[in-house]
Amino acid sequence: MRRISQIIPFILLSCLISINGCKKDGQPGPVGPIGATGTTGAKGVTGTTGPQGPQGPIGPAQGPSGPTGSTGATGATGANGSTGATGLTGAAGATGITGTIGTTGSIGITGPAGITGGTGLIGVTGATGAT
Repeated sequence: MRRISQIIPFILLSCLISINGCKKDGQPGPVGPIGATGTTGAKGVTGTTGPQGPQGPIGPAQGPSGPTGSTGATGATGANGSTGATGLTGAAGATGITGTIGTTGSIGITGPAGITGGTGLIGVTGATGAT
């Protein structure tokens, strides 16, 4: 406490001198030359990372679809291709099995005898032969 009481008069004297010395009577003096640039000081310690901010709202998943474009012109029909070569003849198929022999049919009945025909016409007499 004793030390503070010794410093207080010095502080009051400094304030009084600075208040009296800062009067704005008359024109300000000329600007003085720019002083030399001092050396860069040592880099300070990096501070702690602050808390993360709140998440923003989620935007729309996809925008609206644009209009469908017009259909293009139909292209010309291409030429027909040539006929392809004839394929190879396939292998002969297997011979089928022989069928069974059918049964012999029954002998039919003998028909009735026909009627005797009539006597035929007498023929013309022939020419007499050479002697």
